[in-house]
Amino acid sequence: MKILMALLKILVYLFLVFFLMAIVGSVGMVLDQVLGTHVSADTSAYMNLLEVVVAYLVAFAIIKWWNRKPVNRSLGLSSLRGRGMDLLAGLLVAAGVYAIGFGISLQMHYVTVVGWHIDWMRLGAAFLMFVCVAVAEEIMCRGFMLGQLLEAGMNRFVALFLSSILFAALHLFNPGMQPLPFVNIVLAGLMLGAVYLYTRNLWFPISLHLFWNFIQGPVLGYPVSGNSEGMYSVLNTDISTDYLMNGGQFGFEGSLICTILLVLLVAAMISVCEKNRYKEKWTKKVGS
Repeated sequence: MKILMALLKILVYLFLVFFLMAIVGSVGMVLDQVLGTHVSADTSAYMNLLEVVVAYLVAFAIIKWWNRKPVNRSLGLSSLRGRGMDLLAGLLVAAGVYAIGFGISLQMHYVTVVGWHIDWMRLGAAFLMFVCVAVAEEIMCRGFMLGQLLEAGMNRFVALFLSSILFAALHLFNPGMQPLPFVNIVLAGLMLGAVYLYTRNLWFPISLHLFWNFIQGPVLGYPVSGNSEGMYSVLNTDISTDYLMNGGQFGFEGSLICTILLVLLVAAMISVCEKNRYKEKWTKKVGS
């Protein structure tokens, strides 16, 4: 019964998200038509992302009113004090994946850098936008959806997989969505949720999500989950027609290189967390 109730809450939440995205998107289209000549391309792109964040948060507020639990306790949003290593680890994991993935893509000529330019104001605006996206999506998908399934008593790996499928479903209407990008978004959900299974804390997945998107788009010049129109990037990157290897319109997340790296990363994360969990159990047993 608890699991069915958790699934019902999640389904209601997803319905609210898509409903609100349709409403907010319609309002955004009207504003674009009225103000289109006065809004820059990158501002328009960030407004589109902000519309999604607003839909997520309003839907979440409704669900939390229904659930009637303190947000920080039920989601894993502890104080930032003492969480510096979590934030740093998220940055290092994201940077490591892109150092390998982008490096391979450059060497194999799947992508080519044709120029670069740094505009610190636009880069800062992009960073703040992706902070909002990372916080909103992690609260919704890991803190709420995965958290609800775990609290209901579902097997943690089943809960992780199901929440990752739902995370990918939220991206179904992104430009360039195909079977391989969908699989990779599921794998990204597994990556973002793997450590949460053991820590019940959101700061590492928030940091990883933030820097994953920020390095991918505003730094390297890939589309971010299919979103690229008007988005500023430091590197002007030309993507070849070998879309299987570079992701094409969907960006790095749509590539076979990303698939391989994500599989290895998820396996490594779960392996390390399981070993640490076993050590903690053994230590407690010996100590008692």
